[in-house]
Amino acid sequence: MISWARGFFRIWVLISLVWIALGAAVGIGSIVNPYVETRVLAVPADTNVVTLFPAWGDEHGDLRTLASQNVMVEYPIGDRGYLLYQRADAPTATVQSRIQEAQSIVAEYVQVETSKARARQVPIVAMAILIPPFALLIAGWAISWAIAGFRRSAV
Repeated sequence: MISWARGFFRIWVLISLVWIALGAAVGIGSIVNPYVETRVLAVPADTNVVTLFPAWGDEHGDLRTLASQNVMVEYPIGDRGYLLYQRADAPTATVQSRIQEAQSIVAEYVQVETSKARARQVPIVAMAILIPPFALLIAGWAISWAIAGFRRSAV
C-alpha cells in the first residue's frame, strides 16, 4: 500500500528546502547591502553647521538654484553621490575643514542608516522565507485531516 502521507511530507520537505534556499539567495542582498537614501549636505549661513537634507527635497532644489547662480559651490563627498553645498565666498581653509566634517558626517550617517535598514530587512526576509512553507504544511495537514474523515472506520 502506498503511504501518501509520508510521500507528500517528503515532497513538502524538498519544496521547502528549495524555497528557503532561493529566498535566502534573493533576500540576502537586501540585508548585506541595504538601500540607504542619499542626502545632500549644506552649511546654512544662519547656523554655520554642516546639515543633512533629503536629496530630492525642496532644500536641495534651492541649493542647486543657488549653485547655478554661483552663490553656493557644490563639492562631491565620497563616491555615493553625496554633495556638500558651501557658500562661494568661503575661504579655502574653511571649505577644506567643511569637506572633512562632511565626510565624517556622511560616514556616520551611512553606518547608522545601514544598520537600521538591515534591522528592518531581517524580519521581512525571514518571514518571506519561512511563512510559505509552514502555511503549505498546515494546509497539507488540514487536507489530510479532512480526507481522513471520508475513510471507512473499522467497526
